[in-house]
Amino acid sequence: MFLARVLGNVVATQKNQRYDGTRIMLVQPVNPDGSPRGVQMLALDSVDSGEGDLVIVVQEGWSA
Repeated sequence: MFLARVLGNVVATQKNQRYDGTRIMLVQPVNPDGSPRGVQMLALDSVDSGEGDLVIVVQEGWSA
């Protein structure tokens, strides 16, 4: 689990059926002080996050 800042949406013309109802977001992991760390990554959003939001990203599926 880590903090990340949402950079924006990713548009996918096709995606797996199991991801229907979710959005794909581009996120930048951040340190507790808000400074960027690591590489940008994709995350699935099911709670209507928006660009600029600070979110918690969980890397295993059962937490959702």
